[in-house]
Amino acid sequence: YIDVEPEKREEFLKEMLALVAATQKEDGNLEYTLWRDYKGDNTFFLYEEYKDKDAFAKHEASDHFQHFVKRLGEIGGITLRGKVMNVESATHPNHKK
Repeated sequence: YIDVEPEKREEFLKEMLALVAATQKEDGNLEYTLWRDYKGDNTFFLYEEYKDKDAFAKHEASDHFQHFVKRLGEIGGITLRGKVMNVESATHPNHKK
């Protein structure tokens, strides 16, 4: 989850939406969606899915992701809660056993 101080919300969204747009164009990105908690205008959830570990690593090394990380530090007032989970589907048809 991402908690954003109310006065930082618009600046955060500007940067986040640019990251979403760029990431969705990456080879190997299957989904990159920002969700807003309908009970709290300043709490967000980011769901991201990649074809494989290499695609995720390329995303983390991309210029647009590195720019976003830098901007988060400059904006301030943003708290990241939760963790990254590296998982693979046990039920998806493309899952290799």
